[in-house]
Amino acid sequence: MSGAGMAPPAPAPPRLHLPGALSAGAALHQFLAGGVAQLRADLPLALAGEAEAVHRMRATLRRMRAALALFDPVLPKTAAARARALRRLGRAMGPARDWDVLLDETLPRAEAAGLPVITLAALRRAALVERRLAYARMRRALGGAAMTRAVLLTWSEPLAGRSRGMLAQPVALLAPGLLARLARGLRGGRAIEAGDAEALHRLRRRIRRLRDAAEALGEAAPSRLLKAARRLSEQLGRANDAASAAALAARLARPRAAGPVPAAALSDWALAAEQDARRGLRRNWRKLREA
Repeated sequence: MSGAGMAPPAPAPPRLHLPGALSAGAALHQFLAGGVAQLRADLPLALAGEAEAVHRMRATLRRMRAALALFDPVLPKTAAARARALRRLGRAMGPARDWDVLLDETLPRAEAAGLPVITLAALRRAALVERRLAYARMRRALGGAAMTRAVLLTWSEPLAGRSRGMLAQPVALLAPGLLARLARGLRGGRAIEAGDAEALHRLRRRIRRLRDAAEALGEAAPSRLLKAARRLSEQLGRANDAASAAALAARLARPRAAGPVPAAALSDWALAAEQDARRGLRRNWRKLREA
């Protein structure tokens, strides 16, 4: 899964960074077309087991969905079908990515925190087996007709919006108001106060969508909002990775996997790491709301 000997990584997922005078419809079309090109470039690498290609594909899919969500008020209802196709594709790749994160990011952090070497060795062996199985399932899913269509969509025709007049406006003029709509839709104060894991996970997805939409807009997005969204998104991401590790530890507890003792050690470390990652959530949430 290391990708050794494979083609060099494809470029980073596209961002709008387009002339402010470009119409919103043309900007969105160029962004989506760039996303499809990125998916096509990364698909063979992902199928070959390249973990970074899987990561890039999921990032590209997420940013494309964020762009569709950003312009949703002025897009036709048929755009929702495109967003659903992108979401299904991302979900098919999710389990493989989860095991990649555990092996390549989480276990090294646990090792640095002092988890015993013999425990880590047992966890790695079992996790590698699970990752191979997850990649096999991902390959089958990506080989299906529906998934193939989702990746190979040409998106060649610009989307005709509900209001052609609005989509004809310069993106620099229209996009900030649409971005503000996404920001106003955030609801997370209660989730942060209660510490509810599922509610925090939903909040993380919404903030990540806001961040992706703002990043796509480049200079058209308020820098203060983008900075606050990045900070809170990264913090919630760390907490989510720890929570995911605790969930995956249960998969590794079987006697023929790592066994209950190493899995319990990982779970205990992950729960402590999740709590540590949540520190300062209220402060960062307040900064985002102020922005």
